[in-house]
Order: sequence, then C-alpha cells, then structure tokens
Amino acid sequence: MATELAQVEDLWCSYGRYDEARAAAEEVLRRAKAQQDTQVTADALRALVRCELARARDALYKDSSYRKVILAEAERLSSEELAACRSRHDPRGEAVLQLCCAETLFESRRLPETRRGNKKRQEARALLEKALTVFQELKEPALEAETLLALSAAALAQNEPQQALQLAERAEVEPPRQRARALHACALAIQTGGVQKELFERGIKCTQQAASIWRQLRLQRPLATECLLIAKWYILLDRPRDALSPAKESLQIFKELRDGSAQEALQTLCRCLLGLADVKGALRAAQEGLEALEENSNPRIQVMALDTVVMVHLELDSMYESGNLSEAFECAQRGLSLCRQLQDKRWEASVLHNTAQIYVRQKRLDDALRTVTDSSTMLDDIGEAAHRCTVLQTAIEILMYQGDARAALEVAQEIRRLSKDLGRRGKEANAMLMEAQIYHSISNFESALRLAQEAQAVFQQLGDKKGEGMSWSVVGEIRKSQGDRDEALRACRSTQTLYQQAGDKRSQAYAMKTSTALFVANSSEMEAVKSANEALALARAAGDIKAEVEMLNLVAQATLNSIIKRSQEMRDEDAILYITEHEAKAVRPAREAAALARKMGDKQMTGIATYSVAQCHAVAGRSSASVQAATEARDLFKQTWDRQGEAMAILMLGESLVLDGDTDRGRFQAEEAHDLFKSLGDQEGMEKAEITIRQIQEISGAPAQPQPSQKRAPAAEEVSLAVVEKRMTMDQAVEMVRNVALEALGEVDQIHLDEGLMDMGLDSLGAISFRETLTRQCKINMPQTLTFDYPTLRQVADFMVNI
Repeated sequence: MATELAQVEDLWCSYGRYDEARAAAEEVLRRAKAQQDTQVTADALRALVRCELARARDALYKDSSYRKVILAEAERLSSEELAACRSRHDPRGEAVLQLCCAETLFESRRLPETRRGNKKRQEARALLEKALTVFQELKEPALEAETLLALSAAALAQNEPQQALQLAERAEVEPPRQRARALHACALAIQTGGVQKELFERGIKCTQQAASIWRQLRLQRPLATECLLIAKWYILLDRPRDALSPAKESLQIFKELRDGSAQEALQTLCRCLLGLADVKGALRAAQEGLEALEENSNPRIQVMALDTVVMVHLELDSMYESGNLSEAFECAQRGLSLCRQLQDKRWEASVLHNTAQIYVRQKRLDDALRTVTDSSTMLDDIGEAAHRCTVLQTAIEILMYQGDARAALEVAQEIRRLSKDLGRRGKEANAMLMEAQIYHSISNFESALRLAQEAQAVFQQLGDKKGEGMSWSVVGEIRKSQGDRDEALRACRSTQTLYQQAGDKRSQAYAMKTSTALFVANSSEMEAVKSANEALALARAAGDIKAEVEMLNLVAQATLNSIIKRSQEMRDEDAILYITEHEAKAVRPAREAAALARKMGDKQMTGIATYSVAQCHAVAGRSSASVQAATEARDLFKQTWDRQGEAMAILMLGESLVLDGDTDRGRFQAEEAHDLFKSLGDQEGMEKAEITIRQIQEISGAPAQPQPSQKRAPAAEEVSLAVVEKRMTMDQAVEMVRNVALEALGEVDQIHLDEGLMDMGLDSLGAISFRETLTRQCKINMPQTLTFDYPTLRQVADFMVNI
C-alpha cells in the first residue's frame, strides 16, 4: 500500500489531479480499515488530507470562498480519526493525525484574523510539538521533517519568519523530494522576513535549488511552482529581465498540465513584460489568456483570465498612461457577473476593488468611493481583514483626491488597527506612514514627523531595510517642507543606504532623485549633477525603463541648472560661448529620454522629456528649436489628458515664441495657458502666466532701437536727460533696479541686492522685461546680456551709475 500512497502524492503533487488522488487515497483507506492496519489507516488519512490541503492552495481555490469548504472537510476527516486513535492508544497514529489537524488549522482562513485566531494557532503549535516528540522517539525522520515544515508554516502564520527559517533548515533532509520542500519553505520564510539584500539572494538560491531537484526528478508541476516563485522573487527585486525566463517556463508547464495556476503565471509574465516596458507584449499575453476563455467553461478560470486583463490595463494606465480603461471596465463587469453566479463574496469583493480603481482613473470619484466601500463591507462581513486593508488603501487615495483629509486619516487609522489585530507589525508600520503622509499634506508637520519616526523604529526592529528606507524618505519630505534642508539631505542619505542594503536599486535611484532636488535648492549645482547621474546609473542597473526615463530627465534638468548658474559668473561673450558649448550636455539626456519614452509607447513621459528639450533650447537661445519642442510637448500632454502638463507646455511655447520674435503669438499662447491654469484651479500656474503676460506686454511696448543706418545726432534735450540719468546716485540706481526687479519677478518675499537674479526666480523672459524696462526708465542703452554680465542688482546699479 505504500506504493499506492506514493502514487496518490504524484497525482496531486505532479499533475494537480485532485479528484483522482482523493479517490485513490480513499480506496487505500477503505482497505486498511478492513484489514485493521492502523499504521496504513493513519498514512492513508494523511495522504487524503494533504491532497485536500494542496487543492485548497491551488490557484483556482486559494483566493475563493470555496477554499473554506475544502479545508472544513479536511479538518473533519482529521478530527474524527484523531479521536479514534486516542481511543485505541495508537501514539503514532495520534501524532500523524495531530500533524494533519494542525496543518489544516494553520491553512484555514475560517479562523478570525485576530488575537482569538492567534490563540487557536498556539493550540495547534502545541499539537505539532507533541507530534514532533513522538516522531523523534519512533525514529520516523520523514514524518519528523514534515512536522518541522508544519511548524515553520505555523511560525510564519504568527509573524515569526526567523524561527520559520530555522525550522525549515532543520527539515532539509533526504530524500530529494523532502529536501526540495524544505528549500521551498526556507524561501517562503525569507520572503516573509526582513527585506535585506543578502537574505533575498539566499531566498532565490533556495528556490533555484528546489527547482533543480524537481527538474532532476522530472516532476513538472512542482518545477513550475518553483519557477513561478523565482519569477516573483525577481519582480520583487525590480529585476524583470531575470524574471522573464522562469515566468515563461512556469506558464508553459502549467498550460501543458491544464493547471489553474497558468493564469497566475500569466499575470506574473505580464508584470515582467510591463517592467521591461514591453507594452505590446503584455497586452498580447493578456489578450491571449482572455481568448482562451472560449476553450474553458470553468467560471473560476474565466474570472482569473478577466482579472489579468484588468490588471494589465490598470498597470499600463499607472505606468505608461496607455491603459484601455473602457476594456478594463467591461472585463471587470463580466468578472463581477461570474463571481455573483458562483456566489463567491471574496472574489466579488476583489473585482469591486478593481472596478473602484478604474473609476479613480476615470475621475469618477463618487462612483469609486461607493464601490470601494461595498468591497470593504463585503470583506468585513466574511472576516477577510488582510484583504480589506488593501482595499482601504484605495479608499484613502479617493478621499485625498476629494480633499477630505480628515476622512482619509480615519481610514488610515482603521488600517493600522486591523494590522495590529492581525499581528502584522510591518503592515501596522506601513499604516503609520500613510497617516504621516496625510498629516504632511495638511501641514501638520509635528504629527507627521512623530508617526514617520515611529514607523522607522518598527521597521528597524523587524530588520526590514526597505520599510525603514521608506520611513526615512517620508521624514526627508517632512524636513524639506519645514525648510530644514540639511536634515532633509541627511534623511535622504539614510534612505539611500537602507535601499542599497535591501538590494533595491530602483528605490535607491528615486532617493537619489530627491537628493538632487535638495542639492539644487542648496545651490550645490555640481553635487546635483553628480547625484542625478548616479540616479540614472542605478535606474539602468535596476532594468526599470520608466525609472531610466525619469532619471534622464533629471540629469537634463540638473545639467541645465548648472549651465545657467555657471554662465552667470562670466562676462557676456564668455557666457554665450559657454552656453553654446555645453547645451548638448543637457539636451542629449532629454532627447534620449524622449526617444526611450516614445519607444515604450508612453506619451506622458515623452511629453515631459520633450518639455525638457524645449527648456534647454530656450536657455541656449535656440528659440525656433524651443518653439518646435514646446509645440510637440503640448500636443503629447493633450493626447494623454494631462491638463497640467498641457498648460505648462503652452506657457513654454508662448515664452519661446517671444524669444523667437513673435510677440503677438507668444502673448496669445500665454493667455491661453493662463485660462487653462484658471480652469484647473492652479493659482501658482496662473501667477506664473500673469508674470509672463506682463513681461510680454512690456517687451512689445518697448521703443524700437534705431538701425545703424538710421542713427542721428541726439537733440539737446535728449543729451541733457541722458546726462542727468547717467549721473544718478547709487541710492537712486538701487531704488530703480529694486522696483523694476520686483515688477519682473512678481510676488517674492524679499529682494537681496547681492543675490543672483536667476537664483531669485528670474527666467529668460523676465530678463528681457527687466532689461527693457530699465532702458525706458533710465534712458541708458542696456546690453542684451545685461543679466549675464551683471547677475546681481548691486552690479546692475553700479553699471548704471558708472556708465
């Protein structure tokens, strides 16, 4: 009968043929009971229970309410036979059934995810400890190893990943199947534990070793499971290129076995392709999965296929602004109908959550809030606290869009309470960070800082480097808002170090991006350029193309800022020559970003990069090229419905047209930008547009300078006036330049005579307006490069007095 029980395991483990496996186990059980063979009876019941546990973990059932029915049946079988074993004083049989009962209890979600549930789990762990002692005394190494794996899973269920890892390591014994299962358990324990680079690399190695064993044994289904886990590991590490091959292998095997996990493998493959910016490939894979619905009448597989399409479109919309939300909504509605036919509340709640996310992207916020509330209520009713936490995060996003920070805070606090009840300290710390960010958004910096620091302490205790890095990132943003740039920069450095320790290059790149902005604010131009280039190198090392595009833009902006600041220190001819020679250093990464974004089909990112190109050309005085780039950026933003970006591009176009000599069209574009900013309620944008319009009006009203052939001798009164103006005192000159600068700069807190005009916010059009206004008021022919030759107000005033 031992051979028959081994075949039972092959049926469910290797091929996912649960019904056949159950029937075979039941037949062995019937014969063993007839022969009164207590050992085989216990082993047959264990095989039967393990088959049902494996069924419950299958992709078709693990996220559905039907899973509870499966586990309830497994628990019933275990409990009935356990009582029989105790009555006939069968210690081995009792230990085997204790193992079955404990495994079933830990696997089951029928337990409330609260402290009461943790108490039940403690009772189950006690059963496992008793069973382990019996197997050690009876010298049953295989059952001892299985009990250690069950204890490892129990430790994970109670948020003790380090203990789970130690127990799984003790289970690494022969035969090969047992060792592969132990390696798999080690990987799961590592994945659940702290986020550290060394542990992650070890986790991948464990999974790869397990896959190698299954490959040697020619057991395809467990091999596919390991390949899928390897792919998920690499995605977690932001290494989609490494994830691609195992994801494809996993999908191929599951397809050949006609296994429900094929849809889970397909979703993972789609995430790999999205990470590689293969938008067409991700869409094609999702559509192929959807087309396969016609060949499969299983409604659960249909729901999973539809969910994959929805996921891809939502990810595309978030990452590349190219998701088809109409198709996503249609698929979500089909999935919702199937879930209701199945009367599966958990899947229905999940589909409702997806629908709410679609509504958010469509700016249908009232519909989104109603739908996400329905999803949360449904999960609350069926006791799915962990899933409900995820849904409530979307509720926070909606409430913040609506400007209801008070309600968003209440939801964040509810997530924290639920996470605490679940015993998940990492999730609790994440909820603290959400609260901190909400407080930050309403300028309650004291509460925001306190919560972020509390979260950082929790992540540090858990050994979660990535979580700790996220906390320091939030601290840095708060410090920056408080005006404490030095503390903000220190927080950024801590963030970078922690992300590096976690092996997360992508997050490290974004931390460097924040540092770059702080260096710019501190007028550390060379440090900013260095930081931006380091961020670009990290994004490329992470293989994240979208991050690479963003960092290329960052390099362009930091380089452009450095060129402007450096040229301000030079005289006229040298400044013009310097800008001309160095323009390419800023334009090149901006153009590369635009080309890369265009290649991956992301019009939004292409627009941002093209806008950077326009800025570079404008500073270099290449006004025609700037007009062309600004026009392209405007059109791209318009196509992606980015009204904010469109308004900025229109304003840039207006400024570029004026620089190109077309003041009438420039004024028209600036006024259009102002109207668009007004419709968006963007006060800052409106003020910038108003300043630009005023500058254009001043430029167009300035007296035309006579051509050399038209020069004439000045009239006596003109000479007299010029002499008077040239002999103005220093105090008069300072007063004049101060007033003209205030007019050109718009609303500024204060004017510093020795601070660079560009540092105070004077842009290219402002410089023209400043020069032309001074020319009219003091009757002195100011040089075209006035602000480059005399970058501070004191220097301008000194020039006016001594000319």
